Amino acid sequence: MKLFGAGKLPPELAAAAEQGPLLVAEQIKLRAGGEMRTPGRMTSGFSAMHGGGVVILPGRVLASFARYVIIDDQLGAAAPAEPATRCSIAADGVRVAIDIARVIPGGTGQVDIEWRVPIGPDVLAALPTHEWQGTLATADPQLMLRRI
Repeated sequence: MKLFGAGKLPPELAAAAEQGPLLVAEQIKLRAGGEMRTPGRMTSGFSAMHGGGVVILPGRVLASFARYVIIDDQLGAAAPAEPATRCSIAADGVRVAIDIARVIPGGTGQVDIEWRVPIGPDVLAALPTHEWQGTLATADPQLMLRRI
């Protein structure tokens, strides 16, 4: 699936890719699924395939869904007071679970997103943690969730 050509990561990921990354992956498949109810939208048990990108630095992970940067987290940092996501990195990719109630007022449910990219043991060993809680990097989560 081609959403953007090679070398056309979203600007935030492209800038991070110039900072000595451990991994840069673009045009990769991601799977999104779950249940959510937001003002103006209700979905029950959906599953969709999209494209995106991932940049992993020694202490930072960035991941995009199409042009939306969803994750931009410092690894090993203190968990935010109101975490909206649970994130993990494994040999088969990056996973994020979004708690809709913490992201959109009046919303309920959970959306799971999985970036399917092989991550080598050398990259995993260089990371301070493989699981963390964070917040969404996008300024308009409701618009981003509408696209899923």
